[in-house]
Amino acid sequence: MVRTGFVTIAKYGEEQHHVMFCPNDWGGFVKPISLTGRAELAEFLRDLGIMQKAVKDALLQVEQEGSAHLPGISVSDQRRIELGLILEDVLTKGRAT
Repeated sequence: MVRTGFVTIAKYGEEQHHVMFCPNDWGGFVKPISLTGRAELAEFLRDLGIMQKAVKDALLQVEQEGSAHLPGISVSDQRRIELGLILEDVLTKGRAT
């Protein structure tokens, strides 16, 4: 199932980032991903299907403010599992259907 939600990025330290995808349609388990460095963060966001301009804008916002929020992102459950943003058993045992 494809879910629409938002991506939140929080920077901590010099090079570390936490990234979370929060679906709009249920308050289920959200697993943050820890990434190191700007290049790894940019690659991960592109892997989520986020367009290059939005990635560039998010990186700038993280640099300036320490966090960024990207609304209106659609990601399939399977892709979230592949990227490590959700555990597969959460989909079968949790509220996601």
